[in-house]
Amino acid sequence: MNKINVFLMALCAFVLVACNKTEETHAAKVDATQVSTPEVANAAKTEDNNTAIARVCSDPKMPELAKKHNCTVCHELEKNCVGPSWQSVASKYKGADKYTFIDKTNGNREYSLHEGLIKKVSKGGSDVWGTMPMPANDPAGKKQSEIKELVDYILALAK
Repeated sequence: MNKINVFLMALCAFVLVACNKTEETHAAKVDATQVSTPEVANAAKTEDNNTAIARVCSDPKMPELAKKHNCTVCHELEKNCVGPSWQSVASKYKGADKYTFIDKTNGNREYSLHEGLIKKVSKGGSDVWGTMPMPANDPAGKKQSEIKELVDYILALAK
């Protein structure tokens, strides 16, 4: 396997662990110098990987619910980090009323915007913001009201 595939597998494992844990510090071996944002990669040259990612992807303005669900491991309000900024997400879907959930197993399906984004955050996926997958954050469907609250918050950021 080439280095990019190894890195992507390691980063996916890190994100899966990070986004599904809620009460403990995330410990993972990720090569932060390979992350797509220059800030993380540059920080990783002088710090250990986890410190670099945590320092660069830590926006104190993120809502408490985002911190509780570890959205802050990959996202910030106004700056792209491991994942897109929430402002970028809001801008992308401003004025939209439909969302196509990409499901490589069961086929793509169109939903209302809110329902589709809630499904995306809950089930995870890729190919919307590039190749970096978003892990499932509520695969069992037990946190839907909190996921809905986060999606509503993100969409309200649209300018």
